[in-house]
Amino acid sequence: IKGQANPKLSLTQPYSWNVRFRHAATPDPVENPGSENISCPDCGRVFTGRHRVPVFKRHYRTVHLKIQLYSCDFCQRKFAHDNSRKRHAKICRLKMIEMKLSSCTGQE
Repeated sequence: IKGQANPKLSLTQPYSWNVRFRHAATPDPVENPGSENISCPDCGRVFTGRHRVPVFKRHYRTVHLKIQLYSCDFCQRKFAHDNSRKRHAKICRLKMIEMKLSSCTGQE
Protein backbone atom coordinates (compact mmCIF):
# COMPACT_ATOMS: atom_id res chain seq x y z
CA ILE A 1 0.00 0.00 0.00
CA LYS A 2 1.40 3.32 -1.04
CA GLY A 3 2.60 5.59 1.74
CA GLN A 4 2.82 2.91 4.43
CA ALA A 5 6.00 1.54 5.97
CA ASN A 6 7.18 -1.86 4.86
CA PRO A 7 6.23 -4.27 7.70
CA LYS A 8 9.02 -6.67 6.74
CA LEU A 9 11.72 -4.13 7.61
CA SER A 10 12.91 -4.06 11.18
CA LEU A 11 12.41 -0.79 13.00
CA THR A 12 15.27 -1.51 15.38
CA GLN A 13 17.92 -2.10 12.71
CA PRO A 14 19.16 0.43 10.15
CA TYR A 15 17.90 0.04 6.59
CA SER A 16 21.33 -1.02 5.31
CA TRP A 17 21.31 -3.94 7.79
CA ASN A 18 17.96 -5.13 6.44
CA VAL A 19 19.07 -4.88 2.84
CA ARG A 20 22.38 -6.62 3.53
CA PHE A 21 20.89 -9.62 5.36
CA ARG A 22 17.49 -9.96 3.69
CA HIS A 23 19.11 -9.89 0.28
CA ALA A 24 22.28 -11.73 1.25
CA ALA A 25 24.29 -12.91 -1.69
CA THR A 26 23.55 -16.52 -2.48
CA PRO A 27 25.51 -18.54 -4.99
CA ASP A 28 23.86 -19.59 -8.19
CA PRO A 29 22.07 -22.90 -7.79
CA VAL A 30 23.35 -25.86 -9.75
CA GLU A 31 21.03 -26.61 -12.65
CA ASN A 32 20.60 -30.29 -13.34
CA PRO A 33 20.89 -31.01 -17.07
CA GLY A 34 17.73 -32.42 -18.63
CA SER A 35 15.42 -31.33 -15.81
CA GLU A 36 14.05 -28.18 -14.23
CA ASN A 37 15.40 -29.13 -10.79
CA ILE A 38 18.17 -27.15 -9.12
CA SER A 39 20.63 -28.22 -6.42
CA CYS A 40 22.38 -26.43 -3.58
CA PRO A 41 26.10 -26.17 -4.41
CA ASP A 42 27.08 -26.69 -0.74
CA CYS A 43 24.94 -29.62 0.42
CA GLY A 44 23.40 -30.95 -2.79
CA ARG A 45 19.77 -30.62 -1.66
CA VAL A 46 17.48 -30.70 -4.70
CA PHE A 47 14.74 -28.08 -5.18
CA THR A 48 11.83 -28.69 -7.51
CA GLY A 49 8.63 -26.96 -8.46
CA ARG A 50 7.57 -23.50 -9.43
CA HIS A 51 9.13 -21.72 -6.43
CA ARG A 52 12.44 -23.59 -6.45
CA VAL A 53 14.68 -20.50 -6.76
CA PRO A 54 13.23 -18.48 -3.83
CA VAL A 55 13.08 -21.64 -1.71
CA PHE A 56 16.73 -22.33 -2.52
CA LYS A 57 17.69 -18.76 -1.56
CA ARG A 58 15.84 -19.05 1.76
CA HIS A 59 17.51 -22.43 2.37
CA TYR A 60 20.96 -20.98 1.70
CA ARG A 61 20.42 -17.94 3.96
CA THR A 62 19.06 -19.93 6.88
CA VAL A 63 21.04 -23.19 6.68
CA HIS A 64 24.43 -22.17 5.36
CA LEU A 65 24.72 -18.48 6.32
CA LYS A 66 22.82 -18.99 9.62
CA ILE A 67 20.92 -15.71 9.27
CA GLN A 68 18.11 -15.33 11.81
CA LEU A 69 15.93 -12.33 11.00
CA TYR A 70 13.03 -12.82 13.40
CA SER A 71 13.02 -12.44 17.18
CA CYS A 72 10.45 -13.14 19.89
CA ASP A 73 8.72 -10.03 21.26
CA PHE A 74 8.83 -11.46 24.79
CA CYS A 75 12.27 -13.05 25.24
CA GLN A 76 14.26 -11.82 22.18
CA ARG A 77 15.14 -15.36 21.05
CA LYS A 78 16.03 -15.35 17.34
CA PHE A 79 14.56 -17.50 14.57
CA ALA A 80 15.33 -18.10 10.91
CA HIS A 81 11.66 -18.38 9.90
CA ASP A 82 8.71 -16.22 10.93
CA ASN A 83 6.41 -19.22 11.42
CA SER A 84 8.86 -20.65 13.99
CA ARG A 85 8.86 -17.32 15.82
CA LYS A 86 5.06 -17.19 15.86
CA ARG A 87 4.78 -20.74 17.24
CA HIS A 88 7.36 -19.95 19.95
CA ALA A 89 5.72 -16.59 20.81
CA LYS A 90 2.41 -18.28 21.63
CA ILE A 91 4.13 -20.50 24.20
CA CYS A 92 6.34 -17.68 25.49
CA ARG A 93 3.34 -15.37 25.94
CA LEU A 94 1.50 -18.01 27.99
CA LYS A 95 4.57 -18.47 30.20
CA MET A 96 4.77 -14.71 30.77
CA ILE A 97 1.08 -14.60 31.75
CA GLU A 98 1.56 -17.54 34.14
CA MET A 99 4.55 -15.80 35.75
CA LYS A 100 2.51 -12.60 36.27
CA LEU A 101 -0.40 -14.52 37.74
CA SER A 102 1.81 -16.52 40.09
CA SER A 103 3.52 -13.33 41.30
CA CYS A 104 0.13 -11.70 41.91
CA THR A 105 -1.20 -14.63 43.93
CA GLY A 106 2.06 -14.93 45.86
CA GLN A 107 1.84 -11.34 47.13
CA GLU A 108 -1.56 -11.71 48.80
